[in-house]
Amino acid sequence: MDQSSHGVELIPWDPNNEQQFERMRAQQLGLGWFPPITLEWKNEHLSGERSVYWIVVADDRADKDELVERHCTKFLEERGFITDTATVVYNTPRQPSGRTFSPVGHIGLKRIAPNLAAKLDLPPSTMRIVSLYVSWALQGSGIGAGAVLAAERIAVAAPYDAAATALETITKEFQMQDAYLKMIYDDKGLARPRQSNVEWYGKRGYEIVEGSEYSIPSESKVIEDVLPVVSLVQMWKSLK
Repeated sequence: MDQSSHGVELIPWDPNNEQQFERMRAQQLGLGWFPPITLEWKNEHLSGERSVYWIVVADDRADKDELVERHCTKFLEERGFITDTATVVYNTPRQPSGRTFSPVGHIGLKRIAPNLAAKLDLPPSTMRIVSLYVSWALQGSGIGAGAVLAAERIAVAAPYDAAATALETITKEFQMQDAYLKMIYDDKGLARPRQSNVEWYGKRGYEIVEGSEYSIPSESKVIEDVLPVVSLVQMWKSLK
């Protein structure tokens, strides 16, 4: 199921297509935070554990060519089109369009684990929005907001039929500390965000799940050995 929203379209990844596999690896390297785990994602995508979608600037967005060019100028290895060839997503057959496109990021969906749903008191049908990446060259362009909205619309429809969407992000206090902002933004020549991820998602209807804060191992030990993260949720019963 492909969705266009706020100038953004999501197209399923085809990890069996060598060109798409290598493009995903390039994007994971471009993200620059975690080492590439493309093979792990391939196995999860094909088993239905994870659904990965390309983020594509929709044809009806007036600045599409400008945005794609800005992305490809910063990430030269991603210049060039790939073709929609995915024949299955979430263990559900689909008919690929065969159209060509140039992705500027990716986003994923995963069904919440039963034990986590019980711990956070969330519906068992909850889908987690995971691995959102929008090209560093396009920060502040609205692509991220459009991608999340498109992912939500996919999540509440078949075959996922989610009653809620949830996600995890680092805490506001950790993200907005000077040492973190310097490492993630200043040292890469990027503008610092005007708000934290928690605040950004809050404006899109997400609320912090009480008692959900926990820590995960940090891939970069520059600041801390662990990263404090918090779960956010939005209920969609009104859409079902």
